[in-house]
Amino acid sequence: MITFVLELLILLLLFRRVLGYEFRREWKFIVIGIGIVLIRGIVMLLCPEAHDALYCLGILIPAAAMPFFFRGRPVILLGIGVCMIRLFCMLDRLFTGIWILAAKGNAMEVDLTLTYIMGELTCLVVFLILSGILGKEKKQISLTTDKMNPIILILFILYTLIADYNPYGIGALPQSLFYIIHAENLVKNGVLAIAITVVFVLVYIMLAQRKEMKRMILLNERCISEQAEQYRLTGEEGKKWRKFRHDYNELISVLQVIAQEGDIKRLREYISTLAEIKSEHKLVYTNNLICDAILTRYAALCRAENIELKIHGTFPDQLYISDTDLCVLISNGMKNAYEAVQKCETERMIEFNIGNRGNYVDFVIANTTCEALTIEDGRPKTTKSDRRNHGLGTQNMLEAARKNGGSVTWSFNEPNLVSVEILVCCAKRNLVS
Repeated sequence: MITFVLELLILLLLFRRVLGYEFRREWKFIVIGIGIVLIRGIVMLLCPEAHDALYCLGILIPAAAMPFFFRGRPVILLGIGVCMIRLFCMLDRLFTGIWILAAKGNAMEVDLTLTYIMGELTCLVVFLILSGILGKEKKQISLTTDKMNPIILILFILYTLIADYNPYGIGALPQSLFYIIHAENLVKNGVLAIAITVVFVLVYIMLAQRKEMKRMILLNERCISEQAEQYRLTGEEGKKWRKFRHDYNELISVLQVIAQEGDIKRLREYISTLAEIKSEHKLVYTNNLICDAILTRYAALCRAENIELKIHGTFPDQLYISDTDLCVLISNGMKNAYEAVQKCETERMIEFNIGNRGNYVDFVIANTTCEALTIEDGRPKTTKSDRRNHGLGTQNMLEAARKNGGSVTWSFNEPNLVSVEILVCCAKRNLVS
């Protein structure tokens, strides 16, 4: 029972404190997970002699409960859980071999339960150290781990099963010598399993970092493109304003003439025309260059499509979020809103509201829509036919927000109204617990 409790404790520590997975909020999944865990616990308590018969089942329990406890890809959560149970077994073999060698081949002195506990305690200590070292980086680790190819985990499990096999047919040897040779094989397999595990983790980290670097390069290029577009629009608007100021005296003179003639109808039409000219020259200001660039571009697109765009609020002066992450959040949010409103024939509106919550900045993008919003795994399901190459924008938004200690929430609040609420940290990370 002690080994069972340690297994569960280590798995919870691994997924929550090392890999950074979040617990599920739906109680029905938690209850199912607890039920799965209790299956093995009750059987071991009532039928301790059935331990060997339940060995294969033990590999899956409590690993099978992890997808019900944590939010993430179930196949990845289950695979990592099974890998950990297999690693416990390999460490058990290692400590068993060391004990037999220390006892000079007297296998009867070995306590198999204690060797398994020693393997579990080794993992527990390592994970406690890692949880302190990783700190806030584990939030990004869970996002990267969730993208892992399950085949990698299957190959690791198969390797441990093959390495765990030790033939006993060594010929006519003294019993002590037989156990010494067997113990040496156990130690070799255990050391090799640990080395393979370390190499596997390091190689995967390098590949994940390389993939993340490529993604960040693409996002940085997009961010630079948004800034370049802002500079271009600013230059164009500057030319328009200079032209407007050049014609200002003449426009005022015409206005005075119309007013003197007393033609109220014509005067109203002329003033309305001046207001339209002014609105066309208006630049968006939110106290953030990236946001200004994106919203200014979409303001022009909305005017061309006869879509009403409302912008309220400004960002704080100190915003400790990278330009790339902010660009990902705003550009993808506005793109989705703009594409949704384009499909509407009536009630074409987008609203962008910026607010502050202590150390966090909160901005909400709301838009009308003619299609119902379907939420899957915390983000909207794409309505495009090519789902493999679409829906990545919302995933990038989630990753950017979580990396900055925030969240993204999509909702279908009112009939024909979709809103996405984005919350990110605007204070220095070392000031936020």
